[in-house]
Amino acid sequence: MKESESAIRSIMAKYGLYSEDFSEEVDSITFISLMVDIEDRFDIVIEDEKMLISEFANVRSICEYVDAQLKVKKVIPAKSV
Repeated sequence: MKESESAIRSIMAKYGLYSEDFSEEVDSITFISLMVDIEDRFDIVIEDEKMLISEFANVRSICEYVDAQLKVKKVIPAKSV
């Protein structure tokens, strides 16, 4: 299990989400809270148009998105102030 998946599962557990496909278990407020916690944990921004349960209905889809965002962060150097 990747480090990102472990962290995501830990965040999901905070909301009582334990199954692989949780789209039927989660309401919209819990989903947004989950996504904000994931953004905070990984220091990423999830685009508003992606912030849909249908986009992130399971652990795999969240992990793939987070991993892709983390790769982009490594490729694009932070601006120096």
